[in-house]
Amino acid sequence: ATKPGTILASNTSGIPITKLGESVTDPGRVVGMHWSNPPHVIPVIEVIRGEKTSQEAVDLTWALVEKIGMVPAEVKKDIAGFVENRILYAIMREALHLLDEGVASAEDIDKITKWGIGYKLAVIGPLELLDMAGLDIYTAVASYLNENLSNNPGISSTVTSKVEAGQLGIKTGGGLFEYTPEKIQELQQKRGRLLLGTKK
Repeated sequence: ATKPGTILASNTSGIPITKLGESVTDPGRVVGMHWSNPPHVIPVIEVIRGEKTSQEAVDLTWALVEKIGMVPAEVKKDIAGFVENRILYAIMREALHLLDEGVASAEDIDKITKWGIGYKLAVIGPLELLDMAGLDIYTAVASYLNENLSNNPGISSTVTSKVEAGQLGIKTGGGLFEYTPEKIQELQQKRGRLLLGTKK
C-alpha cells in the first residue's frame, strides 16, 4: 500500500503505462521511468505519459531524473516500445535483414553501425541530422530507399535458427558471434569503459 498521491513509476519497457494505471484507484500518479542498460552509465531516462498520467507526475519524475544527474526525455504517447526501443529495434531489424540476405558479415555490419551511424548519432540525433543534410536530400534518397528497407513483421531467419539450436548469445557462449569466458569478461569491461568515456 502507498500513501495517496505517491508517484508510482515503472521501469517497464513492455507493459503499457496505461495498463499499469488500471490497477490503482488514481491512475494519474502512474508514470513510466524507463532506464537503459547499463542504467548507471546510459544517461537518458524516458519519462512516459500513460493516457491518464497527470502533468504533476510527469513534472515530478522529470525533476527527479535531473536531480540524479541523468537526462530526461518525455514520451507523450504510451506506445509499445516507447521511443528508444522502437528506434533500436528498427536498426536491429535492418541489420538482421542485411545479414540474412548475405549483404555483409555480422562483424562488418556492426563495424559500419558503430563507426559510421553510431559515431554520428553519439553527437547529433537523427532528426537534427536530417536538417543538416537537408530535407530535400532526404526526400530524394528516401523516395527510392524506403521501399527497399525491411518491413518484415516477423523474426529474422538467422535469429530463429540460432534460437532453435540453443545459441542464444553471450549466455550460451554463442549466438551471432562466438564467445569464450575470457572474451565475455573482456567485452563487458570494454563496454563499460567505452560508455563511461563517451559519457564524459
